[in-house]
Amino acid sequence: GHVDEGLRELDRLLRSVGLSLPAGKAAAVSALLWEQGRIKMRGFEFERREAALVEPELLDQIDTCFAVVNGLSTQETLLSALFHFRNLRLSLTAGEPYRVARALAYQCVIDVAGRNWKRVDEHLRVARSLAAELDDPQLAGFIDLCEASVHWFERRYPVSGELHTK
Repeated sequence: GHVDEGLRELDRLLRSVGLSLPAGKAAAVSALLWEQGRIKMRGFEFERREAALVEPELLDQIDTCFAVVNGLSTQETLLSALFHFRNLRLSLTAGEPYRVARALAYQCVIDVAGRNWKRVDEHLRVARSLAAELDDPQLAGFIDLCEASVHWFERRYPVSGELHTK
């Protein structure tokens, strides 16, 4: 019931980290296509850097984008997708392993929802490898959740259920 008010507050938050919401649906579609094109052009390569070596402002942008993805994923799917691709691009640019793993795992959900399995196995492999190196149970759990969602989209319910209850 308070979506518009929430979006105004979200825009204020985004502006505090140097980002903003697009002004309307056409601008959101345009921005989404722009971010998708940027990912296609840059690819999924990254140069690994520890968080202490990444500009704090960039990490704030990444974490804010990720929060937007999670907060809007069921209400404003267009904006959620836009901020996912922005999160993915910024995470790969930063090269910080936790954020790269998190973004790549979520990309698998986006890809499978769009019926594109081309990079899913590779992205999950990289995400799991980074999570194992970091020994972070929260990250490992998030990757399990993303993989469970991938299987759910493909109607592999037993595998999805197994991962959801892990």
